[in-house]
Amino acid sequence: MDDLNAEQTQIEQVARSLCWKKVVQRDDLAIWQKPFNHIDCKKTREVLKNPEFCRHDQDPDMAW
Repeated sequence: MDDLNAEQTQIEQVARSLCWKKVVQRDDLAIWQKPFNHIDCKKTREVLKNPEFCRHDQDPDMAW
């Protein structure tokens, strides 16, 4: 039972980090809703302040 609770807690942490909202939970079934606007979510969590993977001014063939 403790393993199940720990796993559920981890799942909920991941869902919240993605700005998903738990809409309904009945027993061991939960329905999550992802945000309509993920940009606002990222802004509120200040994720956009981190460097992006690729900048538009980089040479796309640099990795080759």
